[in-house]
Amino acid sequence: MIKLIIFDAHGVIFKGGYVATARALSRRLSIPYERVYEVMYTKYVNRAALREITQTEAWTRTIQDLSLPLTIKELRNLHYSLLSVNKPILHCAKRLKNKYRIIILTKNMRSQWADTRVLFPEVWKVFGSKNMINTWEYRLPKAKSETMYFLCQRFRVKPEEMLYIDDQEANLKEPKRMGARTILYKNVGDAIARIYKVCGG
Repeated sequence: MIKLIIFDAHGVIFKGGYVATARALSRRLSIPYERVYEVMYTKYVNRAALREITQTEAWTRTIQDLSLPLTIKELRNLHYSLLSVNKPILHCAKRLKNKYRIIILTKNMRSQWADTRVLFPEVWKVFGSKNMINTWEYRLPKAKSETMYFLCQRFRVKPEEMLYIDDQEANLKEPKRMGARTILYKNVGDAIARIYKVCGG
């Protein structure tokens, strides 16, 4: 029986994020999308999320590596301009809240997560601050078993009592291996139908 429903932040609760930013830069500057994403997200944002470098360094190194004709402020503003709330998913979460514990799991630098809170207070209203788990704060790698064990302890559930929704398959491999139910987010209609199928609602 499902007791805890885990929503990924960027890509599920929020539309946009680094995928959208990489696509926008790719189109604007005629750089292959895969290269932009690899440099910006895989090479630098992931390191910032593990506190190996700062968010500012992640932006700076991305600009340098890709020779982007942008300032840090311009790149940051582009990134935030592409973010929006996935309203059908937020409404779904609000409905599920009556029967299940719902949380957001993210790996954002503190400053970036604080900016997101200012931009989208309605998300915090639905979930509440105690149900926002930012792996950056706990020095945890999002896609690893350590994070799953942390969630089990924090919310007093077993992996098989969790449903985890994420748009990146790599983030779901370990939870699935440990026994959690998982949904790979592809589009809003499919995701909501699958969530309600698992939760019976």
